Amino acid sequence: MMVSESSHGLWRRCKGITLVEVMIAMVLGLILLAALSNVFIGNMQTRAEIERVGRQIENGRFAMQIMLEDISNAAFYAGATRGDGNDDGNDDALEELNYCDLSAINSRMLVPGLATTSAALACTPDHKAGTDIVIVRRFSTNAVGTAVAQHCGDDAEGALAPAATCVQIDSNGVAQFGRGAMNAKLHDGVTYAPVRIPVAHIYYVDVSNNLRRADIVWADGSASFPDAPETLVDGIEMMSFSIVGQSAQLNLLARAASGSPKLQVETKTYPAFQVAGVDYETNDNIRRQFYSAAINIYNPL
Repeated sequence: MMVSESSHGLWRRCKGITLVEVMIAMVLGLILLAALSNVFIGNMQTRAEIERVGRQIENGRFAMQIMLEDISNAAFYAGATRGDGNDDGNDDALEELNYCDLSAINSRMLVPGLATTSAALACTPDHKAGTDIVIVRRFSTNAVGTAVAQHCGDDAEGALAPAATCVQIDSNGVAQFGRGAMNAKLHDGVTYAPVRIPVAHIYYVDVSNNLRRADIVWADGSASFPDAPETLVDGIEMMSFSIVGQSAQLNLLARAASGSPKLQVETKTYPAFQVAGVDYETNDNIRRQFYSAAINIYNPL
């Protein structure tokens, strides 16, 4: 049987690709796959870096906002009267006490309204050495008038519970300090004036780089500090604070949770923070953001 010339041409056109062609195609495919993989990995790293930086910036801003608002209200209503500065048990609205000493806090509010120290306190057991502690003292700002007299410092039903002196603003705008039934009324002669209780907030950075706050707690007419202060913001590495006249300066150093793979290891110095009298220095590939603010103190003592 003879095969025509046209049949031979059809057979040549229908035969498969050669081994060399397969290998070339595989190499080209691998090159394309490697390129796409690099693009994908790069995008993943970029996204992780953006999230890391975004959280670092947000942590720093949030920490500054919390502290700025509280510090600016330090000594709120406390300037209306002052104690004699002696821890003698007298019924003074304000007296000087140790920051975390609760032996006399049940009978007095504390002064000054704003203070700072770099030494660890009894209520800041995990304080990070080389960072400042900020103590804010004031009366509560979130108070409303009621239809009945409120009690301060006794066990009466509905009492506010703190044994320390409370403050009440009468219809003439005068701050009155006292304990027991608070009977001052507003201009309508019916609504009792708001009663404000003592507040103490102690801010510090712990050894795990968290901004924490120890809040005074009132229960059954006595004051205490919790065993585990509240964690406000993570990723806060350093804090320094100073008071000059009627203003204050707050400096924070926020840091990312982990190092950045594409960031070179380098040494950086932060003069705003002092550790053992030396400028704070870092040597790693962790991104940091420095925050600083001058704060007006509205209620100076």
